[in-house]
Amino acid sequence: MVKPKNNHLKKEINLKCATCQSIYQLLETLKGNNDNCADNCWQKWEKILADYHNKEIMDYLNNQDNLEDDE
Repeated sequence: MVKPKNNHLKKEINLKCATCQSIYQLLETLKGNNDNCADNCWQKWEKILADYHNKEIMDYLNNQDNLEDDE
C-alpha cells in the first residue's frame, strides 16, 4: 500500500445484493498528520491490514479444502 500524499485517505468498497438486499461495506479512513510520526504508525497500519487479509485468505483456502474433502 502506498502512503497517501495528503493526510486524508478514504477507501470504500460496497456490495448490495439484488436478491436479499443485504449490504456489505468495507471502509478504511485516514485522518491526521502522520508525516513525522516517530512511531511509524502508517507502517503498523499496513502490517495490521496485511495480517488481516492473509488470515482471511488462509481461512478461505482452508474452507475450500474442507469442501473438497467432503465431496
